[in-house]
Amino acid sequence: MRFHFVAMLVLAAPQLAAAQFPIIPREQEIELALSAAPPAVAGGAGIFVYADSGYVRARESTNGFTCLVNRDSFLAGYEVLKPTCWDAAGSATIVPQILLIGKRKAAGTSAREVRAELEKLFDEGKLKYPAGGGIAYMLQGDIAQYDIATGKIVRRAFPPHLMLYAPGVTQSQLGIPMDSAMTDERAPLIYSPDRRFSYIVVRVK
Repeated sequence: MRFHFVAMLVLAAPQLAAAQFPIIPREQEIELALSAAPPAVAGGAGIFVYADSGYVRARESTNGFTCLVNRDSFLAGYEVLKPTCWDAAGSATIVPQILLIGKRKAAGTSAREVRAELEKLFDEGKLKYPAGGGIAYMLQGDIAQYDIATGKIVRRAFPPHLMLYAPGVTQSQLGIPMDSAMTDERAPLIYSPDRRFSYIVVRVK
């Protein structure tokens, strides 16, 4: 799987590489996961929490959304916490990827092996991305430092934002080059987790 990183978070990856996050207490992780979305969405969302064996379900969804604290950045050689709530389309397609990554991470599988497994599953049609538009809420941003003792976010690697599914869309189609968009928090960014899919990233306050 090829990762094309286009956000400030990724440019800072070498400084984040040493960060390691221990298991967060269950109720604290639930609160962090749900804080990714507005209360009207989070209230009915399903929840997964990260444990010694990977992600385990904490609550079923009643509105199609799924919230969890994503830990997939280890595939790119750095560690951040990414509280995220995906809509129904993302819950059916992206969340299974994140659950698999979490399971392999917990088992100590190398990033290289996990990337190869994901690539194989995509090639076999067993994993996929949403075919159309949709949304993933990330209203806590990407967390570089988190204090488990207090439950407080100490430092963010990337600010709160929305991830709008935009398969096939490129930065040039947004009318602003990436270097300009990176320095203007009002501007949208394209983020492509691999060659198959893109998001429009909209930073929010």
